[in-house]
Amino acid sequence: MTASPAPEILPFMLQEAIHKRFKSNTKAAIQLRTQWMKQDPKTATGISHKSLATKIGELLRGKTDWWARRQALTQQFADMLDLDILDLLGRPVVPPGSLHFPEFPALPPLRPDEAPPRIHRDGWLLDRVRSMTAAGVHTIVAGPGMGKSFLVRWLNVHASDDYVAITTSTLPQSQQSCRLDR
Repeated sequence: MTASPAPEILPFMLQEAIHKRFKSNTKAAIQLRTQWMKQDPKTATGISHKSLATKIGELLRGKTDWWARRQALTQQFADMLDLDILDLLGRPVVPPGSLHFPEFPALPPLRPDEAPPRIHRDGWLLDRVRSMTAAGVHTIVAGPGMGKSFLVRWLNVHASDDYVAITTSTLPQSQQSCRLDR
């Protein structure tokens, strides 16, 4: 395993590689988009070469989130520049299906095979949901900061058929919305 360069060196390496091979972000973007259109025309059609050149500029400034969510495109760009994907991102690539934390952008995404961190002594909100539904409880109230938004995203990926999540302002509204047909 080779060591990755220090983060402050990455933009310089990338800028040098782009200038050496393409002379500008725009020319690099045109070439990258042309290749992207061959591999994934459905996705590539929605992004112009000008937008892609802007994304390359953002990458030079260390903004890697957009690229990290597009692993195939990022690998293609790295290959064009004869660089490793870590040279572009400065961090490990996030596998598809990972869950991001938009509320906490500094946190790395949760890989599909990872369990969420415990935020309470009894585990995380899903542990509470599972134990309460096993006990026959159908309505669970979760206050602010308990991880509801993340739980809903996690359930959509891992257990979408097992639970339904709704948000209401009051408990009676919730109970009205969740009436089970018997």
